[in-house]
This record gives sequence, structure tokens and C-alpha cells, in this order.
Amino acid sequence: INPLERFVGIAHLSAYAMLCLYRHSAAEWVDRVQTNDATYTQRQITEIILHAISMTPFLSRRLYLKGGVLMGLVYDSPRQTSDIDFSTSPDYLPDNQTTDELRKYLDGSLPRAAATLGYIDTVLRVQSINEQPHKWHPGISFSFPALEVKIGYAIRGTPQEKQLERKEASNVVPLDINFNEKTSRVQILKLADNETLLAYSLKREF
Repeated sequence: INPLERFVGIAHLSAYAMLCLYRHSAAEWVDRVQTNDATYTQRQITEIILHAISMTPFLSRRLYLKGGVLMGLVYDSPRQTSDIDFSTSPDYLPDNQTTDELRKYLDGSLPRAAATLGYIDTVLRVQSINEQPHKWHPGISFSFPALEVKIGYAIRGTPQEKQLERKEASNVVPLDINFNEKTSRVQILKLADNETLLAYSLKREF
């Protein structure tokens, strides 16, 4: 199946949105920092989270990767960031159902993603999902502009795994989802196999 076909007919894409498929190796991005243990671990966890989203159609069709992770993964920026930034369509309304869906899909896909990528001893789980403070924007009626999702991780069989189960993980990666941004230029990232992510594009022509 052509990965582009997954995104044909997405109602919330702007009429001017441009789609183009780019292949990027998240594994190579991770391996570039093997000599730095802390950064290496952080990138491994980020790779699992991105893969979990890409293998979940409900999320991969609604979330657009942006920010420092995108710059490092696609544009080889040396800047290191601890959080993963996304935007989503205004059609994807932020409410209680949204947070329940996010938790359900992430907790369901994170173990599968870790296993698929070979991180069999790494356990990830959503720790919290919090609404971010209201910021008024013209034409946007949401009571809050973003969700902050904290995803904890631990090595299987350690005391840290017990903390993870209690939603008290000491090691977390923040995932920020903004509802107030519209996207006109989009690229599709193929990270592994046929799994893909939507992302902002800095390119004016494809």
C-alpha cells in the first residue's frame, strides 16, 4: 500500500496543504548519540513514542510533528530537546473524550512499538494528561489551547517500573499537543516499514 493513500481525504487538511513522502531513519538519529548515555536513552524513548503514534491510524492522521524533535530527525539540527511537540486540527476537539482516547491509544500502542523496535525490556505508560492554560486566539473557541501528555518509562523488573504503574514515574517525556495552529505545508515521514507520521514542512516546493 502506498503510504500516501492513508492520508487521502483527510478532511482537516487545508485545501492548500501539500503532501510529500520523505523517508527518515529514526534509528540512525538515535545512534548518532550513542556516546552520550542520557541523550541516547532519551532518543530511544522518543523513537518508541513516535513509532507508537505512527502505527495508530487514529493518532497518525491527526497529529503533526513539529519542534526540536522534527528539526533533529529531518533537518539534522544538533539542538537537543526533551519534549515532543505536535499540533492537531481544530476539528479534533479537546474535551474529556479526547484525553480518554489519547490515553487508550497510547497505552495500547506503546508496548507494541517497544517490542517492534527491539526494546523488549523498556516499559512505557501515560502518567498524566493535563489541559494547558487558556490563551485566546481569533476564531478559536476552545477553553484551553493545548494538552500536555507525560509518558513515563522504566526498565522492566526494576523499582522504577512500580513507580510507573502507580503513575509516579521519575523518568518522563512530555508530549505537547497544540490545538491553535493551522497547517498549510505538510510532509509525510516514513520512519520504519509502512508506518508514517504527518509533520510540518519547511520546504516551499516538493
